[in-house]
Amino acid sequence: MSNNATLLLVDTHLVDPLRVPDDVTVVVREAFELHGRRAGRVLHPQRHSPHRPALGAIRHVRKRSRKT
Repeated sequence: MSNNATLLLVDTHLVDPLRVPDDVTVVVREAFELHGRRAGRVLHPQRHSPHRPALGAIRHVRKRSRKT
């Protein structure tokens, strides 16, 4: 899944009241199975400070060279 058009970002304040632990376990397991078949991606939660928007853009950050 390399197309970011299908990537869904959600605000934690909207999702928290809707979470049911058993449902979360099922969804996370399915996400990892899709990821293993290269049919989906599992992303780390995007943490933010009060000074940044809750829904930030995901960007690629290059590794720094050790030859500096």
